[in-house]
Parts: sequence; C-alpha cells; structure tokens
Amino acid sequence: MKKITIKKGGFVCRVAYGNESSPPVNTNLCKIFWRFLFMFFIYWPYNGLKKIAQFLLVLCGTIIACVVIAILFIFSFLFAKRPTCLKKDETGNKGAFIAYEHWPRIRGRRVYPIWIVTGILIVVYHKWIIFFAAALPSALWSADPMYSKELWIVLAISVSALAVLIGIYHALKKIKNSEVWMLLKESIKAKKQGLCLPVEIVE
Repeated sequence: MKKITIKKGGFVCRVAYGNESSPPVNTNLCKIFWRFLFMFFIYWPYNGLKKIAQFLLVLCGTIIACVVIAILFIFSFLFAKRPTCLKKDETGNKGAFIAYEHWPRIRGRRVYPIWIVTGILIVVYHKWIIFFAAALPSALWSADPMYSKELWIVLAISVSALAVLIGIYHALKKIKNSEVWMLLKESIKAKKQGLCLPVEIVE
C-alpha cells in the first residue's frame, strides 16, 4: 500500500500538530486531513482572535490612560489650569480644572500658553502651511492632464490590478507544489477508492 510522507517542519504538520510538543511519527490520511481542516479553520483562528482581543484590550487601556494623562496634565497647562484632584479646591469649584491663582497677565487678560505654542508652530511651519493651503489643491485639481484626478485613479487601479494578478499567479503556483495541495489531492483520491492511506511524518 502506498505511504504518504509529510515533513515535520512543513506547513501541514505545523498546522495540524502545532499545539503539541511532538507530533506522531505514524498516522493515516483520514486523521491528519480532518485534523488539519479543524486546526486550520477553527483552532488557530480562535487562538489568533483571542490573542488579538487580549492585545486590543491592553492597547485600549493604555491609550485611554495616555489620553486621560494628556488631558489632565498637557491640555490643562496649555489653558493655564490644573486638575482639581491635584489640590483641594477651597473656592467651592466643582469642575475638573481650576485656573492657577498666579499667572502672567497682559492688560488684565491671562496669557495662555496655547497662544504661544500656536504662534511658534505657525512661524516654524509657515511655508508648509502656505503650500498646503494654496499650491497643493490647485495642482491636484488642475485641468492639466498630468494632474487630472481621473488619470491618476485609472493609473492606480491598473497598477493595483496588475500587482494582484501577478500575486495570484505566484500564489497558485506555490500552492500547487505545496503539501496542502498534495494532502487535498490524495484525500480526494483515497475517498473515491475507499482507502485511508498511512502517513509517515519525517524530519
């Protein structure tokens, strides 16, 4: 009887027995085929989604914490205020922020740091601001064919379609020579013949 050989480090074995420390040396085609399908479509996607969910929970918690810190300590400073929790509010103010008691004033008005920061950013990046505000929109929507929106859309779609077709061709070629294709082909052939061929897992 024909024996099928599968590599221990191959894709089929890693998917089918990746959750075990050591795969069996001998099995049969029926067992490994259905185990591969179960692990590929159910077990590994479930584990992947579980890890992604855990990562997203940690990430969301970190982002929320950073946002809270930014609001309390950065934006409060930009508007010359402090969080209420940092000092007992003796004025009876129930808000989240309280204005600093001693802060520079010009003609009776507070000099908010956000004014200074905004002014510095405008001075430093004024060339970029002028460029994006005036030059870029007129260039993108110009009547010149080189800047035509339709031309760039068609070009982008054509290049993307060509890249996708080339990728599909190479993917199909790789799949045809893979153990997965061999496993599927032999399983269909064995089912038609009513057989369950032995499988040996080698190094």
